[in-house]
Amino acid sequence: MAGTVATGYDVFLSHRSPDKPMLERLAEKLVEETQLSPFLDRWYLIPGEPWQESLELRNEDKLARSSAPVATLNP
Repeated sequence: MAGTVATGYDVFLSHRSPDKPMLERLAEKLVEETQLSPFLDRWYLIPGEPWQESLELRNEDKLARSSAPVATLNP
């Protein structure tokens, strides 16, 4: 069963800035095709705000309850 923002994220997507467009396409496909709830920084964090504080305030421990982390590795 797919997670919701209220209960947690199914997938935490970790990436480098150059990989953001590819990861955003992946996140969109996860939502559309599998109804999974991915965490992608661009969707939940506000530019200019300290991201650590933003994660703590907005997401409490939802990231810790993610079912799976996904990290992109490139040269």
